[in-house]
Amino acid sequence: MKMKQQKSKLNVGGRPKKFSEASRPVTVTLPDRILKLLAEIDSDRAQAIAKSAEAVAGAQTKSNMVKIVNIDSDTAIIIVGQNNCLAKISWLKLIEIAPLRYIIAVPTGTEFEKLEIAILDLLEAARKDSPDWLLLTELRTVLNHFRRTNKMSKHEILLLSHQKGKGI
Repeated sequence: MKMKQQKSKLNVGGRPKKFSEASRPVTVTLPDRILKLLAEIDSDRAQAIAKSAEAVAGAQTKSNMVKIVNIDSDTAIIIVGQNNCLAKISWLKLIEIAPLRYIIAVPTGTEFEKLEIAILDLLEAARKDSPDWLLLTELRTVLNHFRRTNKMSKHEILLLSHQKGKGI
């Protein structure tokens, strides 16, 4: 009886498990260039894909949904993670600067308070246990602090009206 119990715990035959959590095989076709990049991450292709996905999508945690990133000695920008609610503000643009990392662009002349009010409206509609709610709360806190201490200003960035695939 003890022999059978021990055998069931061991991986008898076949390949060893790659992951300690539930997993399943998938088939995917990738460009050779991507396969070479994955090989630089890990010689095991499945591990390389998992590490890449964790680095990009898994990087958004409660502690880094809103980041203040210095761009010089006395200026910083706000970078937010992916948030479905922010995209509901029709006049706000989320500009992706890295995978799942965005800067916020508002139309010229938009008052800081208008953004805070829009975020408060979204907070009222969001579920308190959702990642969206956590990001919105953190963003509202940051905006409120910098606005109240008169340490927030706006600078314009250049946005081009451009269609993908069309050259200059």
